[in-house]
Amino acid sequence: MRRLPAFLLVPAILLAGCAPLQSTKGVQDPQHGKEVWIGVTPLRGVQDLGVNGVAIGHYFSDDTYLATFQLNVKPPARDMQYQVWLVRMSPLEQINVGELTSSTSDARHRLQFSARRDLREYVKVLVTLERGKPSKPSLTVIAEGTLQKR
Repeated sequence: MRRLPAFLLVPAILLAGCAPLQSTKGVQDPQHGKEVWIGVTPLRGVQDLGVNGVAIGHYFSDDTYLATFQLNVKPPARDMQYQVWLVRMSPLEQINVGELTSSTSDARHRLQFSARRDLREYVKVLVTLERGKPSKPSLTVIAEGTLQKR
């Protein structure tokens, strides 16, 4: 029988003793409690295939909805902005969740959103190019995705 060299034996013993770190209780947020739902989607450019990003939505047991949107897209013209929308398909309703901003003045844009409301039915994500703060999305959809429950 061959013996393992000491430099391989120690890591092997350590790894063998490791238990999975996953909790059976699910994700617990210190501020909002148990994570009830998480949805994730890639954001893909509608016309410009170089536009890409991700959206992640979380719903917690204290009725808090948190979402993060990240999009790589060229900076908008001076009087324009990128707006993020959550859309419920039936009955149709859209919510303007805010403006994507870039702290680095390059293609990296981000938005963090929170609401004290269950928005799990609002799974369609649209990013539009807008002038001002619109109440409905324009026809200039830059990127889109559909949140999938994980």
